Amino acid sequence: MAVVGLIACKKEVDYDLIAEKPQLVVQSFFTPAEDSIKVYLSYTESFFEDKSIRTSLIANISKAQLTMSDGTITKPLKWSVRKAAFVLATKDLPLIANKTYSISVKTLDGNTASASSKMPNEITGAQLSRVKGTSVKNQQRKDRLTLALNAETGVTNYLDFRVFTVFTERYSSTSYEQIQLIDQSVIKDDVNIPIISANFSYNFYLRSNYIGIPPPNYSITSVFRGLFIKANEEYYKYLDVSKKNYDAADNPFSEPTSLYTNITGGLGVFAAYQLVIKEIPYD
Repeated sequence: MAVVGLIACKKEVDYDLIAEKPQLVVQSFFTPAEDSIKVYLSYTESFFEDKSIRTSLIANISKAQLTMSDGTITKPLKWSVRKAAFVLATKDLPLIANKTYSISVKTLDGNTASASSKMPNEITGAQLSRVKGTSVKNQQRKDRLTLALNAETGVTNYLDFRVFTVFTERYSSTSYEQIQLIDQSVIKDDVNIPIISANFSYNFYLRSNYIGIPPPNYSITSVFRGLFIKANEEYYKYLDVSKKNYDAADNPFSEPTSLYTNITGGLGVFAAYQLVIKEIPYD
């Protein structure tokens, strides 16, 4: 009877699914530590949309007009087929600390988007250090890596610390580089302590020499690489919310997370940051 009752309660509801128009997506993280500024354009994708509309928009992305300005100098960005992005050399528009940069986008179909971001001050006192573990188990030793830098007083510090292992093998005139991320720490600090640091534990594998007879002119270089990123608020908010969204992806009980955007007329992020890289031997 319960089954019959449930069947009797069945009711069909007509609902018109409205296809959302694809929105323009702009993404760029830029720093004076690199020789070029890269801006990536795309469009959002909806399950119910007319696929042909988005396909046409994507096909015409390279025909968009992009300009970037520091308030005094305005420069166009050129489409790079190899990088699948719009590119501007930093020598043509120098990226200077404490200066605000803006971007303007106009697509072939008339859509416009804009954003601005302030370049943080330069990083000072960046140090990568390592404390080796005292015991060895299964050819592994637990080491501790520390990334630290001088905090900037009077402001909120937005930091992104990352540490990698980098193995570079060379055979005569060729080389192969293997880079692996150990861990990452995104920090918001408004306490104004003198030094901000992040600690990372790593199971260090004791590497043996090349097995067998090495190729001619063979060599291997192994290092730990620390990335010190000093960001602005846009960068921090985007990374923080993106991480929460990623962590909640496989959890049906998690709260929905809306991605951060600072793009007017579209979605995405336009954010500036300072970068310093430090390396120490892997031994």
